[in-house]
This record gives sequence, C-alpha cells and structure tokens, in this order.
Amino acid sequence: MALCSSKASLHVLFYFLFAIYFLSFEHCCVDANSTLIVHDATNVSPTTIPDTFLGVFLEEINHACAGGLWAELVRNRGFEAGGPKNIYPWSTIGNESLVSVSINYSSCFERNKAALQMNVYCNDHNPCPCGGVGISNPGYWGMNIEQGKRYKVVYHIKTEEDLNIQLSLAGVNLTEIFSTITKVSEDGKWRRVETVVEANATNHYSSLQITTIKEGTYLFDQVSVMPLDTYMGHGFRKDLFQMVADLKPKFMRFPGGSQAQPAPSTSQGGGTSRRETSQVGRPQTTSQPGSSDSGAGLARSHQGGRRTSSRLLAAQHLGSQASTN
Repeated sequence: MALCSSKASLHVLFYFLFAIYFLSFEHCCVDANSTLIVHDATNVSPTTIPDTFLGVFLEEINHACAGGLWAELVRNRGFEAGGPKNIYPWSTIGNESLVSVSINYSSCFERNKAALQMNVYCNDHNPCPCGGVGISNPGYWGMNIEQGKRYKVVYHIKTEEDLNIQLSLAGVNLTEIFSTITKVSEDGKWRRVETVVEANATNHYSSLQITTIKEGTYLFDQVSVMPLDTYMGHGFRKDLFQMVADLKPKFMRFPGGSQAQPAPSTSQGGGTSRRETSQVGRPQTTSQPGSSDSGAGLARSHQGGRRTSSRLLAAQHLGSQASTN
C-alpha cells in the first residue's frame, strides 16, 4: 500500500517538473525570436482628410421623406397604403347610417388605380348633421397649421351628382382653422379641384375634413395639402432642409437606389409626382404606410423646362454631389 502511494507521488512530481521545463523552453524560444520594430514618424507629414468626405444620406426610413423633409401634410393621400379594407389614417365623419367608405379601383391614374369611394345616405328621411358627413385625415400625427400661412389644397373627384364640397382644417378641439365650400358639377368624369386658403389660427394637431350633405356616391383620389412657403419653392420643409443645408455636405447619398433609379414598371416621377399632375409611378406599400408619398424621394419638379428628380434637386440645393447605390 505504501509502495503504491509512493509511485503516485513520483508520477505527480514528474509531470509537474515536465510542465515547468516545457513552459520555460517555450518562453526562451519566444524571447529568442522576438523583433522590436520602431517606426520614426517625426518627418512624415500627416494625411489631410478632404472635406469631400463629409456628406449625408437620404433614405425613406422612419418618415425621413414622407412626414419629414417633404412638406406634404396629407398621409396616404392616394388611398393605397392600407389595402382594400384599411384606409388608415383616414376616418369617416358621421355614423354608418349616414356615410360609408370603401376602395374603388377605377382611379384616373392608370398605374395606381385605388381611389376612395364615399357613399352618402343623407335624405329627407335620414338628414345629415349641419356640418355634413365625410372623411378626415390627421396627416402625420397632426397637421402643423400656422396662422397667416397659405396652403394649397388639391383633390381629384368623380361624381354623378352636383354637390357642394366643404373643405376644413380643424384643430383637436374641432375649432375651424379655415373652411371653404366648392361647388362640383356632375359629369361622370374625373376632375381636379384646387384651392388656396389662409389659416386664421395656429394649431399643431390639425386634421383635414372633406364633407357634404348631398346624398350620392363620390370618388376621391390624390388629396393634398401643401404649404406654399417651402424651401426655394420646391416642396421641401424650410426648417428641416435648412438644418441639412447648414451641415454643408459635399455629397448626398441615396441608399436603396431602386427608389431613385426607376424599374420598367415605374416612372421616374414615382408616386408623389401625381400630387399635381397625371404622372404616375409605383404603388404605396404597407411596410411604411404612405411611403410612396415621399416627394423628397420620388417626385419630379420642373426646373428650367426640365423634369428633375427631387432627390437630385435636393442634392443640387445643398451644393452636393449625388450618389446612389
């Protein structure tokens, strides 16, 4: 028994001494082959980073364009973002016995056929309230309407009835900031209606309301509310765009180049160009409701007789080089 214990102790001692020897040998080998490299940089001029390295990028993420740089106040103005049963963020004014809405695919815009069909059931036996019934849009978490500023309101309508359309901007307490009534004659054809209004009060959480008291079926598409006072008159918000301009970027990059470089199924104008013209482009998607409304990303503007991508126009305003991937 004592002999076995002695052998075990010898084995432990042997392995311990072997480990010390091996580690010492490895350390000596490393030390013997180590080389110290010293680089003298005292006479080397530092490399100057050019100012062309400073730039910005613009991509339609988290409403960078729609609800951001682009000054359009109406969200999902083409009624395409939510699908056939969802017109978010639009809502109806009036109960179901007086008004109903649905998506109708007979718009005058060939590549984006979705339009809003509004059925009004008011009559002598079922009268409308004095303010009428219709639809309402809060924009991007509330429309920022400022007293004394002027706004251009545009919409496309098709009707089989003569009717009066009331356009209003109302605050959260339903106080009217402005209101105007437009007479629309029936001819069964799509027509573009435009009016310019001036706000008589300030409210940062306003909504657009389109109402009538006339029974009938009416189609709407491409509803727009744009402030007239935009950056250089090209539709960008002055406050946000000025912040970008103050950075003095030397280039402006557009990740997601498929939005800037049109596919065969789209026009160079994209969805936003329809805000004032019959140009049409790619439909809106549900990934970001109303994302094709992004004028800063997709629209075309007229400049010197040429149609220019608003993304390139933004780069031009910044004095930057434009780049896409």
